[in-house]
Amino acid sequence: MPQLNGIEVATQACRGNHKLKIVFLTMHADETYLVRALRAGAQAYLLKESAADDLLPAMNAVLAGKCFFSPAISNALLADPVQKMRDWKVTDSLDLLSRRELEVLQLLAEGHTNKEIATLLNVSVSTIDTHRLHIMQKLNLRHFADLVLYAFRKGILSNAG
Repeated sequence: MPQLNGIEVATQACRGNHKLKIVFLTMHADETYLVRALRAGAQAYLLKESAADDLLPAMNAVLAGKCFFSPAISNALLADPVQKMRDWKVTDSLDLLSRRELEVLQLLAEGHTNKEIATLLNVSVSTIDTHRLHIMQKLNLRHFADLVLYAFRKGILSNAG
């Protein structure tokens, strides 16, 4: 596309029509493009190399209100956390975290600042920063929003939050 790239087109198209269904067909297998496509409104992300096999299942999934990713993309997204779990012989990603990291995760997800958590746990702010970094690394999370979403999905947010 000479004027715009696919992500820009999807972003502009979704601004005008929130019911629009976007299926990306791309040669980019890396996470950066995938995240940008999803933020632009994509419900499916297909690699050109597997398009012949994946296009019809992707279209059916999107029309049914679901997401679809080429198997290579799905495998890449799951590979790191799954390998960590195998290496550490755990069955739940929460088991990757220490008791203190679980406590910090819950407090962060409830909206407490690092300073507030440090005060509550009687430790330094830099200790909380270190716990937060380790949590993000162990769970392969990139953004604070991912951390909160993870905590919600795992049901570790308290009812008071």
